[in-house]
Amino acid sequence: MNCSILNSQINFGKGAKKEPRDYVSEPTFANKAAATAHTVKSLPDYAKRGLQGDPDANFHEFMKLSKIPYLLGGPGLVATIMAGSNLFDMKANKAAKFNGKGMALGCLGYYAMSAIAKACIDKPLKMFRGLDLNHPINTVAFNRPHDAEGHSTFKDESHSLFESSKFIRWGFVSPDEPSFNYKEVQKKMGIPEDANNADAMMRPIISSTIKRANSWKYLTSAFAVMLGVGLGNQKAVKEEFMTGVVSNIKNGSKPSVKGIVNGLKTKVAKPIKDGFVSLWKGSETLGSKVTGKVAILGFAASVIAANISVLGNSKVKSNVQEKGAN
Repeated sequence: MNCSILNSQINFGKGAKKEPRDYVSEPTFANKAAATAHTVKSLPDYAKRGLQGDPDANFHEFMKLSKIPYLLGGPGLVATIMAGSNLFDMKANKAAKFNGKGMALGCLGYYAMSAIAKACIDKPLKMFRGLDLNHPINTVAFNRPHDAEGHSTFKDESHSLFESSKFIRWGFVSPDEPSFNYKEVQKKMGIPEDANNADAMMRPIISSTIKRANSWKYLTSAFAVMLGVGLGNQKAVKEEFMTGVVSNIKNGSKPSVKGIVNGLKTKVAKPIKDGFVSLWKGSETLGSKVTGKVAILGFAASVIAANISVLGNSKVKSNVQEKGAN
């Protein structure tokens, strides 16, 4: 199936060479990455047209603009800290670099743990229920007619098929859609293969699962962010994580397999391990011996509770199975 995503406006009318259409892509890593890249690439245009008051700017574009401060906020904080460096004040320069690295690692932990928190819910749901909440879909957004003959332009937008429980394109949730694994979802949700009303049984489960999963993602992400930022600001992580790696590359050191493995152990695994220990015990950077434990235990407990809740309520009960098969 053609999974290419357009990034231009195309004349649509009597002289149109391509008929606009919505379509889903197979939920592969490459297709998801392409959809994400399309959205990121479109952000400057979304911002430009929004600031100009373009009447064709829509709610999807407005919501995607929230990604800009999310993506630029972290680097901006790091740049602010690094602004305190001074070539003529070695003490200030050293402190700025140390704190800047801590801020950078904290931001990296923020982004990484936010993604991990969502994956801890998405991956089990995909594995045990066959439902991929990040299934990419390309939708067409039409602009206003620009001439007397009603010719218009349209924009392709990248969405997730299940990004909202209220606006699911049920036409693509079908056994006739090759890019959606309908039979697998049906089986893993406990819906009988010979059920006469499989759609009627599946749809409310999918809708409630989206609501439940998204709610748990917010809660889990709160603990995940606390954990990521706290871990990035531990002394062991700031002092040892990837220390000297950049300078070695600049000096032209030739990496070897053994050197890379040892580097991962000493410059990545060990600092993170020591950071977790420090976070658990409590340190001066947190000001409390409880905060670290709350972050670690809260994240673990919320992930477990989320999966019990989401998976436990995304399968048809036995009595409903019997009714659906009749």
